[in-house]
Amino acid sequence: MVLLFPNFLRRIIPRLRFSTQVVGLIIGAVPQLRRALIGDSAPLHVVQDSASSHAIAIAFDISLMLMAKSIPLEEPEI
Repeated sequence: MVLLFPNFLRRIIPRLRFSTQVVGLIIGAVPQLRRALIGDSAPLHVVQDSASSHAIAIAFDISLMLMAKSIPLEEPEI
């Protein structure tokens, strides 16, 4: 029984990823569904706000890392 569970997961996870992408595409493509689920007073509006704030923070962090990597460091003289 224990050995069957990982095999089951290997078969089901790609299907779940595809179905999740299809559902996301449908919700994003149909304006009425998008407004119903992610509108200003909709239940998933908090998720959209959270995702957008995380995206802004990640973009800022990446730009800081790239700038820090481009600054040459001087070797100390001994």
